[in-house]
Amino acid sequence: MQSDNRAAGRYYERFQVVDTIHFFNRKLILARDPNGDQVLLQEIEMNRFVPPGIREVLRNFDHPHVAPIHDVIEENRRIILVHPPMIGEPLSMLVDPEHPMPPIQALRIFRRLLRTMVDLYNLPLPMTTTLDPRNVIMNEDHPHVLFLNFKKLSPPRFHEKWRELLYFLLTGEEPDGDVRQSIEDQKNIPPELRRLIAACFDPANTLQDVLALAESTRIQLPEKKNPLKKWMYPVAVSVLVVFGILLGIQLTSNTAMSEPLNLDAHPRQLETVSQFRLDDSDQVYSLSLRKGEPVRIRAELTRGENRSFTLALVSEEPLRGYGIYIDEQGKVLFLEKVDGEEPILNDQDPTTPPVEPGKRYILEIVYFPDEPLYVTVMENSGRNKRGVVGPIPVEKPSWVQFQGGEGTVLHRLRAIRLDDTGQTDNRDGIASNLS
Repeated sequence: MQSDNRAAGRYYERFQVVDTIHFFNRKLILARDPNGDQVLLQEIEMNRFVPPGIREVLRNFDHPHVAPIHDVIEENRRIILVHPPMIGEPLSMLVDPEHPMPPIQALRIFRRLLRTMVDLYNLPLPMTTTLDPRNVIMNEDHPHVLFLNFKKLSPPRFHEKWRELLYFLLTGEEPDGDVRQSIEDQKNIPPELRRLIAACFDPANTLQDVLALAESTRIQLPEKKNPLKKWMYPVAVSVLVVFGILLGIQLTSNTAMSEPLNLDAHPRQLETVSQFRLDDSDQVYSLSLRKGEPVRIRAELTRGENRSFTLALVSEEPLRGYGIYIDEQGKVLFLEKVDGEEPILNDQDPTTPPVEPGKRYILEIVYFPDEPLYVTVMENSGRNKRGVVGPIPVEKPSWVQFQGGEGTVLHRLRAIRLDDTGQTDNRDGIASNLS
């Protein structure tokens, strides 16, 4: 990384340049908006005119593993992406031969990043990224890719780095020589992942081929006393400043709290939920799921004054729940509850705005087997959208369970089946208040 402030003072539309940072084989521009807030600008060169509509496509592209795009500027034969400051550290600084990533976490990160590349390919004007570890920013267990490019304009080496990613995660090293032969000597790597690495380096396999294989790969999960415990990165916990962005690991605190999820109750089973008013904070309701299938839970909610609300995925054997708990002040917390034990609430993102009483919100929980839960909270208008990553459910959920304080209205609850590419089915409908 090299800093070059010779461009300081220049403007990109309303953004004033503070510094230019040469990072990896690209550059980031550190700038400020008219309010003095810091932003990052990423230039993408075009070899011809900017395609019509691409600005709107990228503005509306909201992906959990791509650096957020707040605005898009068109200038000559290039576009400029406007990003907020990012929290995290480059993957290349977190993994090395002395500190390889544990196999289960490595497989999880690998799947998510390959899915991200497929999602970029599927844009109206296909885009791509590189999975070079220097281009992956990790915020705890959550990766973001930083630099993007148009697929037709990027050299093969740029978007073929995904083949080396899993090997790097598990060894901390760049591949050298015939990996398909040498990987068999890595006995500390599970055989399932050795086969997956070999498939990555087989030129006959496409990205989609390897993603399908990765999705079907399963590693036996070890017994865990605390499933919320994350792999700790081999770096100091102190904040690290890199190319003008605040980069660092923020550890969360887990606190046992009062009962937010009642697993002892017998839930009142519903077929569908629409305009459902909660009048009894002790009453528990459920909506059945197909056990263990990927699913998106979408709830539209208006919280009552000083009232809490719980939305959780629950497994039957053993009885265990994972989800979100909104406390009486509207704070959104991740929830884990094992039958017979105290619940654990986890403030994963302290900057998430509270769910205000009387306002309509959309809550989403996305579940994939062996993946962390991904939760989105936003106002019904789409404003103040915030996505955060939660714990990894150990058991396969069989139903979604909810309960809330008097006066809380659940306008709608949907369980949408997912596959690797998106929605395939949804359970939805109209039901009156059944209480």
